[in-house]
Amino acid sequence: MADDVEPKGAGNGDSATDAPPVERSDRPPRRLWPAIGALALAAVVMAAVVLISRSEDTPVAAPPATTTTTSTAAPTTTVVPTTSSTAFFRPPPAAWTTTAVPKGTVQGYSAPGGAPSMMVANTYYDIPTTLPVREERGEWIRVGTPYRPNSSSAWVRKSDVTLGMSPWHIEIDVTRAKLQLYKEGVLLLDTHVGIGTDYTPTAIGEFFVTHFQNPPNAAYGPFVMVTSGHSETLQSYDGFPDAIMAIHGPINSEWAFAGVGARISNGCVRMSVADQQQLAQVTPGSPVTVYASPAPPPEPEPDPSDPSSPGTTPTAGDPGAEVAAGR
Repeated sequence: MADDVEPKGAGNGDSATDAPPVERSDRPPRRLWPAIGALALAAVVMAAVVLISRSEDTPVAAPPATTTTTSTAAPTTTVVPTTSSTAFFRPPPAAWTTTAVPKGTVQGYSAPGGAPSMMVANTYYDIPTTLPVREERGEWIRVGTPYRPNSSSAWVRKSDVTLGMSPWHIEIDVTRAKLQLYKEGVLLLDTHVGIGTDYTPTAIGEFFVTHFQNPPNAAYGPFVMVTSGHSETLQSYDGFPDAIMAIHGPINSEWAFAGVGARISNGCVRMSVADQQQLAQVTPGSPVTVYASPAPPPEPEPDPSDPSSPGTTPTAGDPGAEVAAGR
């Protein structure tokens, strides 16, 4: 999430100062905010706000965290280039996704009946979550997990989980900075969004919605959708051992991506509030696929000697000038 604000005792500016706390009895643990906040730090936003809470707590069942912190200077906002040649076909996702809720913290394996690989919990940073089922073999299923490395998974016994279904699927194309929302395989939303900059790009992979959080302020929209994605350039941030990708409101930057898309964040995805509200019914465990479509070919350079060349403006006396002038 961009320009983050911690749940309690946070202020504005480049360093933490005192401010009135956000009073919400159902707020999540404060230690999750810095991980998300690292990703959506604004590259170019008027009156940018940066607030990071501090904690040394680590998530249940998460792999050992790295301690390397990558410092990246805030780059300039980049508008995603567009051309008239945008033909690209991607088949719609499956209508339904099987989901799984572990019955507590269960053993995960590298293969059905194989070596133990990790512990898989039914919470993420102490918040209940649901996992997508990637594959099924008899009494075993392979579930996506929210831990590093990105798109990680583990095999668990069916008897160790409660199965469900989700009709939702979110797809994000980082080439065109577009987000699409599907329900039962039917496209409901196709919109431009703000994504990570070239220096702190939005990670590509197969992720999922882990849970929703209350926003730290109105600039994030009505909620923050936390995903299982992690920054590939920010391994940790300000003492917190992770940097998590989220989907949220515009953080006062809709002017930069509305209708065109922009590379403006540290990895999170920003949406207009009107578009964001259409995600409100998406359930935890629903897939979030982030991919890069083939880049469209650039427009040909205009040839000043050829009046018919695209991008050339005929002048008086040139062939085609009357047509160009509408006469």
